[in-house]
Amino acid sequence: MYQGRKFVIANLQNVTCQALDVTSEGIAINCTIEKVYPNAVYAIHITSNNVTAPNTSEVIEDCDPDSEHSCKEPCSKLCFYVLDPKLLGPGYHTFQIAAWNNCSDPQTSQSMSNIVDIPLPREVQEPVCDPPDFISSLGFHLGHVTCLAPMPYGHVSCVLNARTNGTILKYRLAVLNNGNLYSPSENRLKTFAVGCNLSLTDNHLGPGWQEFQVNMTTTYPDGKSSYKLSNWTTPVRYNLQTALNFTINNSPDVAHVNLGDNVTFVCLSDGYPPTDINIDHEPFASSFSYGSSYLEGTHLNYTITDCRQAGKYRCISTGRIKESDYKTKTMYLEIPCPLQYTSESSEHYIGDFSDTNRVLIHVLGSPGPKTMVLSRQDSGKAIISDGVSVTYTKDVGPFGDIAVEFSDHELIRKRAHFVLKVDNGIRNESMFEFTIQYNAGVSLMWEHMECVYLLYVLLSIIIVRA
Repeated sequence: MYQGRKFVIANLQNVTCQALDVTSEGIAINCTIEKVYPNAVYAIHITSNNVTAPNTSEVIEDCDPDSEHSCKEPCSKLCFYVLDPKLLGPGYHTFQIAAWNNCSDPQTSQSMSNIVDIPLPREVQEPVCDPPDFISSLGFHLGHVTCLAPMPYGHVSCVLNARTNGTILKYRLAVLNNGNLYSPSENRLKTFAVGCNLSLTDNHLGPGWQEFQVNMTTTYPDGKSSYKLSNWTTPVRYNLQTALNFTINNSPDVAHVNLGDNVTFVCLSDGYPPTDINIDHEPFASSFSYGSSYLEGTHLNYTITDCRQAGKYRCISTGRIKESDYKTKTMYLEIPCPLQYTSESSEHYIGDFSDTNRVLIHVLGSPGPKTMVLSRQDSGKAIISDGVSVTYTKDVGPFGDIAVEFSDHELIRKRAHFVLKVDNGIRNESMFEFTIQYNAGVSLMWEHMECVYLLYVLLSIIIVRA
C-alpha cells in the first residue's frame, strides 16, 4: 500500500513530519529525514477511517540523489508530499513516513515518523464565533469577527449577521467567499479548521448591545452545498463618545517645552468600539508640519528639533457607531525661540497702503517682541517720529509679521538703509537690515480709486545676531 524510492540512510536517527497546508484541493506534508546518503528508501503510509488506503501522494521534492542539492556527506533532507483529498474522500486520515536502508548490510535499520492526523469532515461543523476584535494601525482601528469550524471537505464561504439589543438589524453585514485555513497550532479548536475573518470597518451599527452570527456554507466538488449557523456571540456594548481627553506632556491646555525636549501626545476617547484617532498640526503651510500625522494607538512621541513644531495641535476622534460620532479637541505647544527671518528664500512684501509705504517682514519665533527699535544706519539713532511706525502681528503658531510703515515719504525719498533691532527676551536680540527708495509716478488701483505713485524698491533683509 505504499511506494518507495531508493536512498541510503547512514546512522538513521529521526523522521519527523508536519502538515504544511491543508485545503480541499491538496494536502502538503513536510518531512525531515536526518543523515541521508543517496540510495535510501522511504515510503508514505496512509490510513483513512482506520483502513489502510492506497498511496495517492505525489512527491514534489523527493531528496533526488542526482540533484545538485543532494548530500555528499550525511545530512538532513526535507521531503515534500502533496496528496489529493478528492481521492481520499471525506473522513479522518493519518499519514506516516517510513525510512530505512536499502543495502545488503544485514544491519539495515528503519525509522518511522510521527503520525499526522488530518480530519476532512463531509459537512461543515457548527462554527464558533468570537466577539469582535479591533486592531490598531496608525490610529485607525480595524474591526473584525472571526468564526471557526473544523475543516470541511469542500469550499467554504461565510455571511455575517448582526443584531442590536436583541433585534436583528443587519443581515449580510459582511460576506467572505473564501475561508482561511488554520493548522491545529493556529486556532483554538486545536484541529485543522476553516476560519472566516469578517471585517466590521465600514459598518455603523448604532449604540447598544451588539451580537454577531455567521452562516458558514460548504460547496462540495460535485456542486452540492450545505450550511451551518453559529450561535450568537457574547453581547458587546457599543457606546457613543461623550468625552475626549487630549494632553501634551500631561498638560490639558498649553504645553511649554524647549528645543531638545521629548514630547508625548495622548488622546483618549470614551467611545466603543475604539475610535479612529489622528492629530493635525497648524500651520499647514510651514515647511515643518505634521499635517495629518496619525497616532500609534493613543500616543504619539517625538523630540522637539525645530521652532516650527510649535503651534496648534488638534486631536480628531471619529467613532464608527454613526456619522455624528465625531469629536475634536485643541492643544497649543509653545517653544521659546528668538525671532528670526522665516526663510532665506521668502520674499518680503513692500507695498503702498493709501499714503503709507509698508515693509512687511515674515518672522518665526516665540513669544512676540518685547521691544522693536528702528534706526537709520547712517545716523545710528533710533527714529522716534510720527512718520514711521513698527508693529508686530501674530499669525498661526510661532509665525508672525513685523510691519514697518513709512507715512513720511521724506524718510525714504532717497535711498535709505535701516536697521531694525527686535528683542523677545530669548537669548540675544535679532537685527534685520533693509534698504528702500521711493519715487513718484506709477499708477496703482485700490478700492476703485486711482492713486499715482512711482515706487522703486530695492529690498534686502539680513538676519544678524547681535
